[in-house]
Amino acid sequence: MKLAPPVPSTSLRGNVMLSSLLHAGLQSVGLPAPAWLLRGWRRSPPAARSRHDPTTQTRILSTFDNWSDIPGWGERVESIRLTDATSGGHSRLARVFRELYNGVALWWLSRSYQAVVTDSSPHVAVFGLLERLRLGAKRRHLMLECLWTYPSGRLRRIAKTLQYRAALMPRSRAIVYARRERERFSVYFGIPVQRFVFIPYHTTLRHFAPSEHGPPLGTPYVFAGGDTQRDYRGLCEAVAGLAIPVVIAVRDRGLLEGIQIPPNVQVITTDHTEFLRWMLHAYINVVPLERGTLRSAGQQTFLNAMALGTVVVVTDVEGGRDYIENWVDGVLVQGGNPAELRAVLLRLLASPELVARIRANAARLGPGSRTERILGLLLDYLLSDRFGDSSCVEFLGT
Repeated sequence: MKLAPPVPSTSLRGNVMLSSLLHAGLQSVGLPAPAWLLRGWRRSPPAARSRHDPTTQTRILSTFDNWSDIPGWGERVESIRLTDATSGGHSRLARVFRELYNGVALWWLSRSYQAVVTDSSPHVAVFGLLERLRLGAKRRHLMLECLWTYPSGRLRRIAKTLQYRAALMPRSRAIVYARRERERFSVYFGIPVQRFVFIPYHTTLRHFAPSEHGPPLGTPYVFAGGDTQRDYRGLCEAVAGLAIPVVIAVRDRGLLEGIQIPPNVQVITTDHTEFLRWMLHAYINVVPLERGTLRSAGQQTFLNAMALGTVVVVTDVEGGRDYIENWVDGVLVQGGNPAELRAVLLRLLASPELVARIRANAARLGPGSRTERILGLLLDYLLSDRFGDSSCVEFLGT
């Protein structure tokens, strides 16, 4: 796939000019212009605006501004932060306008780049529609964080389908974190399966030092946490009456509404660092996932737990097997089967040698899932000949 040639770099003057034009346009039709419009968007420091991949001399623009300090990414990618479409205006019209504005801003700023990395927010659909009108060689577009779920209602499904189809151009590739998501997303949203590529997810332990965090309890315990697509009803059924404390960490207590919490289960709400502390010292980490979901979930949780050298039990065989070898570096249980989950926990609790072996195997996998390695893998794929290869279903390195 031919990369787009560079054009003169986008200037801050263009940023202000575009914001001013949109501001004037709103006033001309009698609509109020929010203050954030004139503030525009935030870019990397001037010294970083000449960043490019040293091997291919390709300039890459990303909307992920929280990775700039990661080795291998910060030196090769320039990041921008677009306006937050969920703040500064509570009306639906304000949110829609912000997404339109962000899409135009992204397309405008990306003119001098040969590759663009985005998430799957609505403004990326605007970027995709504008990019289709562009003449000449097209930019490569890599989409991350495709955390797509079943939309609620027919109209919402139509809207999401149009959004994702507009965002994923023929020159786009969307990264999925489970192999099964390629076919599921393709069939459900009517997008060619060739535009989905599997690349594994990563850990989020860069700023966590295990040696600085002692055990929160003085006794062994089972830990489960997270809010996304969790089946805590099945977990509570499985652990009721076990001779070991169980700790569930959730931010949204509404997830536990209507669930009978057994006496040996404690529910907590904590921040990310404390969440990792509870995970670190758990005898077993359980990731109880719902059945029948469009996408997989829990990768960050069980990858962090494995990297910390703990035993993980994941109730998603199809999605978990992309990362876990059953009874070698973790345990996979069929979702929606509390009896099987209970049997697995009892076996682990009665087998210290098995637990120790799984812990050691899991810890050895940790370096391969580090954030810097996976981000490097993403960039290698973006710049490789495999990017334009429709037969490429996954990229695990060259």
